[in-house]
Amino acid sequence: MSIRRTGLRVLLGAGMIWAGLSSPAASAPKGGNVYVGNYGYVLEYPSSYTVLPRFADSEKTMEEALFFPKGTPTDKLSEPFYDRYGIIRVEVAPIIARTPQGSFRAGLKELREAIPGALKRNGEKCAVAGFPSPFPGAKFTISGRTPLVQVVLEGAKVTYIFTAAKDGKALRKLIKSLREIEPTDRPGR
Repeated sequence: MSIRRTGLRVLLGAGMIWAGLSSPAASAPKGGNVYVGNYGYVLEYPSSYTVLPRFADSEKTMEEALFFPKGTPTDKLSEPFYDRYGIIRVEVAPIIARTPQGSFRAGLKELREAIPGALKRNGEKCAVAGFPSPFPGAKFTISGRTPLVQVVLEGAKVTYIFTAAKDGKALRKLIKSLREIEPTDRPGR
């Protein structure tokens, strides 16, 4: 597991297991597509992109969706290729994490502390700044082997982590499109 996936996984301790979600359908905006997430949110993305959704843990609490240009080789969907192919990863999990060890909060405040600490232990650096959004948010600029940007937003019931190679137009447009339509912290219920 990559250290960059420290966000919610630092707190949830989730394993990386493909769960095989079906791609949700919704009415698409002109010139684009709509992704409907399992936690009651939607994201708009360009028609030249595709999305690969999955749950990243066997308990199906950590939803993950990779947004990437059509034609991107499937063996190039890892972080070292995010810049080359324009890949953006979105991770979504409940703010109140429920584990066999008990429940705890995994929101913006907690991640502002957890992410830099985990990266530092791995010998990487991280600069944290505010992020303008209708949702409370922060931007983490990560330097190290593979430079990345993570934007963490706290929604009504879940935390969103957007990860890309850089803070560019594609990332900001995807973040700007985020809408919570039926917020829930228990997908499929």
